[in-house]
Amino acid sequence: MAAQTQQQDVAISSLFRELPMEIKLDIFGKLVDKAYAEIAANPETWIVDGCEDAIDQIYIIDDYSQSHATHLRRFQLIRLASQINSTTRALVNRRLPRFPSYHHFTNLLSFRNNAAPKAAPLRYTWVCPERDRFHLEPFTRRYNDDGDNENTLEKALLNATGKSLEDMERIRWARYSGGLLVDARKTEIQAIASLPRLKSVALWPSPLARPERPAQPHSHGELQPVDPDIYPQLAEQVSEDPERLLSLWKPLWDAGVRITCGHHWADDEESVEIVRTDEGLRLRFLLEECKCYQPPPPSDDEGSEKQ
Repeated sequence: MAAQTQQQDVAISSLFRELPMEIKLDIFGKLVDKAYAEIAANPETWIVDGCEDAIDQIYIIDDYSQSHATHLRRFQLIRLASQINSTTRALVNRRLPRFPSYHHFTNLLSFRNNAAPKAAPLRYTWVCPERDRFHLEPFTRRYNDDGDNENTLEKALLNATGKSLEDMERIRWARYSGGLLVDARKTEIQAIASLPRLKSVALWPSPLARPERPAQPHSHGELQPVDPDIYPQLAEQVSEDPERLLSLWKPLWDAGVRITCGHHWADDEESVEIVRTDEGLRLRFLLEECKCYQPPPPSDDEGSEKQ
């Protein structure tokens, strides 16, 4: 059976070599379109780190968790077209560009479980800029002369050269820790704003559970001040100094980057947009239906009907 299958593969390969190049490119173009559709329907969130003096200054962290499975799955989808020749490889990279990837053990347990991995880590992963999210989080630990922990990703973004400048263009949708962005330095914000095609950066500053529904819930139809019940950390920052975040985040807004917030209970990173106004920092709710609070208790009529 195996010999018969091998003979069939050889016959198909021979027939394919005899096809005109125009037909071959059309076939591979359809294969790439199919791969793109499947990948776009299943976007991934990648962890991005950087090192300004590395060969690849910006790179994806592959820690042999869910991201590694996505690496391999995407590679299987585009492997054939990416390995024929430079022309078919260009078809792939035009829709699904390569992004440098490095293996990194984030903890000792990960190291023990994967000390002898079944598959070698891939040197690149194929990303979908229109759909994938990129979590900007410096994992590399370096310390300056004063003993302070340096943000290596910040330095890599601000000092990127060559191919890394192209890699920066792949990052359209970013995620960042809410606490880090609120407490960030100006140079850190400038580094994020330097991403040339960045459209939005999503934060997660809300509590893990929905707050209780107030007597007068806010309206989703108009701009609102920061609600301390929903975003207590953000509200505290605004209360202490109403101008600080407006000044800190100015490079992002000036670059046309939207700052959005998610709700942990809704798993949606674009529930709210933080906007600057003449009156100060305000929230624009992006969902018509309000899911910010706990559901209201059932009325007496509803309770009697269930009984």
